[in-house]
Amino acid sequence: IVDLEHDGQAGWIAWLLNITSLEDTQRELERQRRTLSTIFENSPLCLSITRDGVLQAINPRFARTFAARVGDRTHLLYEDPDDQLRIIREMSGLEEFRDYQVRLRTASEGVREFSVNTTPIEFEGARSILAYLTDVTDLKRAAATISAQRASLQAILDASPVPIRSEEHTSELQS
Repeated sequence: IVDLEHDGQAGWIAWLLNITSLEDTQRELERQRRTLSTIFENSPLCLSITRDGVLQAINPRFARTFAARVGDRTHLLYEDPDDQLRIIREMSGLEEFRDYQVRLRTASEGVREFSVNTTPIEFEGARSILAYLTDVTDLKRAAATISAQRASLQAILDASPVPIRSEEHTSELQS
């Protein structure tokens, strides 16, 4: 609104703008922000956003697993600090980096093996890295146990003085 005077008469000029579509867009953006925030906060994966080796954002699972806080340096998590350098070197030029196995220090369970997946993102106006980490320690132990049991069974079969024959059975529905 602008006050003015013309020929001794006081008056004003006003502009009216329809901002309905702008408000609708802002509401939709806020809804999407809340949705993404809910996903980030409730993910069963350890999620982090880093820039220059510093945690910019972490989800509660990451915070609990590593007793980490925003602002912490990421190299402190690695059992072998050279692993971080290897990830950075292998990531260069890639848009996404998948299934890199690395040993990280956890808050309560000591050193555990994680599968690390990353993708570059724009966060708070700067190029950053979104990482999601999955603890694969128990899975790898189970695979090693199965492999050892398979080798043990094969040794028994190989040492048997009596020939042992194995048949595969398949079940198929017949119409």
